[in-house]
Amino acid sequence: NFAASGHVQINGDVIDLNGVAWGWDINAAIGTSEVSTETTYNGYVNRNALYGAINRPASSFNPLGGNSQADMAAISPTFENEATSRLHYAELRGSRELMQLAGGPLALATGVSWYKREQNAPSPFLLQTGIVGNGAAYVFGEETNTAAFAELQGSPIKDLELGASARYDHFDTYGHSFTPGAKFKWSPVPMVSLRGTFNKGFRAPNSAEVGTASSLFNSGANNDPILCADGNINTPGNVIAACGQQVAFVQVTTPDLQPEKSKSYTFGAIIEPMKDLSATVDYYKIEVDNQINTASGLPNYVPTYVRTPPAETDIRQADGSLAPGVPPVGLIAYATSNYVNSGTTTTTGVDVDLSYRLRMGTYGNLRANLSFNHMISYEMEVLGEKYELAGTHGPSVISGNTGNPK
Repeated sequence: NFAASGHVQINGDVIDLNGVAWGWDINAAIGTSEVSTETTYNGYVNRNALYGAINRPASSFNPLGGNSQADMAAISPTFENEATSRLHYAELRGSRELMQLAGGPLALATGVSWYKREQNAPSPFLLQTGIVGNGAAYVFGEETNTAAFAELQGSPIKDLELGASARYDHFDTYGHSFTPGAKFKWSPVPMVSLRGTFNKGFRAPNSAEVGTASSLFNSGANNDPILCADGNINTPGNVIAACGQQVAFVQVTTPDLQPEKSKSYTFGAIIEPMKDLSATVDYYKIEVDNQINTASGLPNYVPTYVRTPPAETDIRQADGSLAPGVPPVGLIAYATSNYVNSGTTTTTGVDVDLSYRLRMGTYGNLRANLSFNHMISYEMEVLGEKYELAGTHGPSVISGNTGNPK
C-alpha cells in the first residue's frame, strides 16, 4: 500500500479601506497571500534501489523478508514535497447614485483591479527518479490580469428594473477579453414578475495549460504504427513487444492557447399566488465555445511518439517462430499530447423552484422547498460532429461515468 498525506498552510496580508469621497462610496484593497502544501509520501517502491539490492552479489535483497532497515529505507523511502501558490492583488471600487428616474435611482458601480498569480508545484524528486507511481506532475507559471469594469442599474419606470454591465480583462498570457451583460425584472402585477439575463464570459488558460507543466496518463493498449501496424502478434515482421503496448502519455502545455468563451441566456418568472407561497420558473441556454481539451481526446488525434534507440528484441518470423533481431526503429517510450481549443457545448433546460412557509405561531416557521431541473438538450460539437448527451450515459470524461440524466 502506498499513500500520500499532508497539510496546507495559508499566509497573507490584506489592507482594506472603505469610505466616502466626492459622493462616491469607495472601497480599496491591496493584499498578498500564499498557500503552501506539504505532502508526505510513503509505501512507494524505488525501482532503482530495488533492482540494485536484488542484483547485489553479496547479501542480495530477499523478497520473503529479513532485510536490513537500510535496504527497506532505500527501497521504500518516506519523502516529502512542497508546492506553493501566491496571489498578489490590488483593487479599487466605487459606487454612487447618478440621478433619479421615474421608478427610482440610477446607480453606477465601477472599478479597476490587478491580480498576479504564481504557481510553483515541482514534482517530488524521488517520483522523478524511479519511484513507482503516477505522481510526477509538475506546474510552474504565472499570470497577470488587469481589468476594468462597470455596472449601471436603475428603474426607468415603476415596476421595471434594468441593468447593464461590462468588463475588460487583459491577461499577459494571451491578450484581452470583453464581457458584457444585461438583465431586467418587470412586475406587471403584484403576483407575477418576469426576469431575464444575458451574459458573456470566459475562462483564461491557466499555468497547467500554457506554463511549464506536465502530467502522465495512460490511454490503454496501443499498437505501434510501424512495428505492429495490424495489431497481430502472429504477423511476420511484427515486433511482439510493440503489439498491444501500454503507452504512457505525457501531457504537455500549449503556450498560444486562447480562452474558453461562453454566452448564457435566461428568461423566467417569479409567481406568488398567495402569501408565503412562491414559485420561480426559468429557462436557460448556456453555450461554451473554444473549449480547452487534451488533443488525445479528439477523434482525428495522431500521437507524437518518442522512441528508444533500436535494440535487439523478439520479432515474428515467416515460419511463425520468434527470433531476436533489431527493428528499423526503437520501441515507443512514451507519447505526447498537447492542449488545443476545440469543441462547443450547449445546454438548455428549465429550472423550477417551489417554496412554502407555514407560520406556526409561537413554534416558529416551517419552510418547505422543492427544486426541479429538466435538461432539454446537452449538445457537444467536436470537429463538426454533434452529439446529444441529455438522457444518455455519455462519455465518462464528462459525466464521471454516472451518465447525463434529463
